[in-house]
Amino acid sequence: MMFVVALSAVLLAANAAGLSSGSPPEPGKKLDIREMTQVNGILQVIRRSHHVRTNHTCLSAKKITKISETQYKYQLRSRNGRTPSYPYVTDEVIVNLFESTSNSKVYEARYTSRVTGLTVKLTLKKKHLDKCFVLWVENSDEDNGCELLMNASAFDGIIPIECARYYERHCSHRSVELHRSDCIYN
Repeated sequence: MMFVVALSAVLLAANAAGLSSGSPPEPGKKLDIREMTQVNGILQVIRRSHHVRTNHTCLSAKKITKISETQYKYQLRSRNGRTPSYPYVTDEVIVNLFESTSNSKVYEARYTSRVTGLTVKLTLKKKHLDKCFVLWVENSDEDNGCELLMNASAFDGIIPIECARYYERHCSHRSVELHRSDCIYN
């Protein structure tokens, strides 16, 4: 009995500290990430539940070119600070799409960042039209979690309920807000 109480206390403390469980929400449900490659323009990261201790804000991704059906070049961009006076940092990455091991009709994505040195695996978990997306992100440093992204051209300060509800219900780790009103997305 004491073991169960102690285990519960440890789990509550870990949750309060915002530690990631490392396991994706709704393990069996995956959507095809190829749908995100159809977005032309900028995707901005509104919030995420991994790497929550960061100085970077205003994160975005922009497709630069399609190399092949399963390979794309993206520009990742962020501001290295909380105020407009801080510089923006960019990273160009090659995103490789691959069939999910659990469903050959669903694709996931992987890239390696030269800036962070991390290899990142992306799984699409929820979307609403081409406006918002929720990703499960597995990082090579094992700090895993969700990201809520919006198509910058469709973002008016309101997150569509489908994505907002999914994130709140299934990405319950501590989150960091990355979008700020003074962000410049280009």
